[in-house]
Formats: sequence, C-alpha cells, structure tokens
Amino acid sequence: MLTSLRNPRVQQWRRLGRHPRERRDRQQFLLEGTHNILEAIAGGYPLELVLHTPHWDTGLLGTWEGPRELVSAEVLRAIATTENPDGVLAIASTQPQPFPQIQQLGLFLDGVREPGNLGALLRTGAAVGIDGIISSQDSVDWHHPKVLRASAGQWCKVAVGTVPRPGEFLQTSRQQGLAIVVAQAQAPQTYWQWDFRQPTLLVLGNEGEGVSPAAIAQASALVSIPSRIESLNVGVAGALLLYEALRQTRGSRE
Repeated sequence: MLTSLRNPRVQQWRRLGRHPRERRDRQQFLLEGTHNILEAIAGGYPLELVLHTPHWDTGLLGTWEGPRELVSAEVLRAIATTENPDGVLAIASTQPQPFPQIQQLGLFLDGVREPGNLGALLRTGAAVGIDGIISSQDSVDWHHPKVLRASAGQWCKVAVGTVPRPGEFLQTSRQQGLAIVVAQAQAPQTYWQWDFRQPTLLVLGNEGEGVSPAAIAQASALVSIPSRIESLNVGVAGALLLYEALRQTRGSRE
C-alpha cells in the first residue's frame, strides 16, 4: 500500500489535479469519485490507473481489469482536489478525438472560465443530444477536475474541441451554413423567437464580460433571456437555450 506523501508518483498525481500545464504536458488528467469513474468505464474510456483506499468497494469496478493501486486515506486526500474524497481516484490519458462536426445544434463557448459552468454545459449538452461543444483557447480546460465533477460523468459523452481564433472559426462556420446565434442580455429578440429548426451554433460568453466583439461580429442573430436580475450564470443560460432548441425540434430529432 502506498502511504508516503513524498513519493514522486503521489506528487505527480497531485499536480495533475491542480495545474493545467501538467495535464497538457503529460497528456493525463485526474478523475475523481466513484460515479465519474464508473461512468468512464461504462462508456469505454480507457483509464491508466485506479487508486483506492482499503475501504473502497472494488467490486464496483465489475469486470474492469485495469491496473489498480492501493493507497492510504491520507495519500488519497493529498491527491484529491475535494475535501472529502469518496475513496477512489483514477488517472486517465487524454484521448485524441475528431473535431466536433455541427450538423444541427452546437455550442460555442467564448472565454468561459468558470469550471462549474463548463461542466454543467457538458451535462446539459449530453442530455439534449447536441452535436458538440467548442471552446475558445482562453476558456477553462476540458479536464479541469471541477469540470469533470460538474458534468456528473457526461464529460466523455459529448464531442468537444478548442479553437485559438473564435472570430475566424465562427466566420467559417457561418460560411458553411450554420446560423451563429449569440446570447446577449440587451438583445431585443428573445431566445424562443429564434427558429432552431435551422442548423444553429449557439454562442455563450465570458461570465463577466460576455461575448467578445470578434464573435458578435459574426452573429446571424442576437438573442436575450428575459430576466429581472442583471444576468444568469452561463450554465443556466445555456440550459434554457438548449432546451428551447430541443422543444422546437423534438419531432424531427426523434
């Protein structure tokens, strides 16, 4: 059983959960919690190593036969980014995947930096069945521990991608036939007035500054979410927009 907090592997695993550069350089990330790990296994996502305490029920892994490492509760807490881990963590490698191809409905995130919002949008996107989510390079990274937790295991079920130049990407998407619909608080048109039966890429902006001018310049339409307060958080706003799209297109998508 691994018990030393000074063990180089323990220190390396700890950095994975705290430093985006470490995740990028090693092409690995930290997966926390029983639910997230079991969802990854059920979805066929390859795990490099499962770390668990003596009291965690290994029977939950079912027929999964990958590498396991027994660690003390103290070591697990040191690696985890949560205050009260439930006894299991996993190390996973970043898998190459095709860039999302938006045919009917997609989401573009312009500078979204709050990991809880990104995780919530992954979860909602999976529930609605969108074609994919694309983010700008200055958004939070897809494998941030809080993103993975907030997605409730849906992080591996939605096609995702990142682009360095949002304006150019949105311009190309529009030229390819997608309507670029930007959520903006002051827009006169409400989101339910937009016809989601046409192929649409929804654009949501930074929590504080909103959508960038470069993205707005490519908009086919601006839509608002009526509210008695200044604004909703990005996760809630995205859920409203995506479920309106589902409502309008449900017959054609079933």
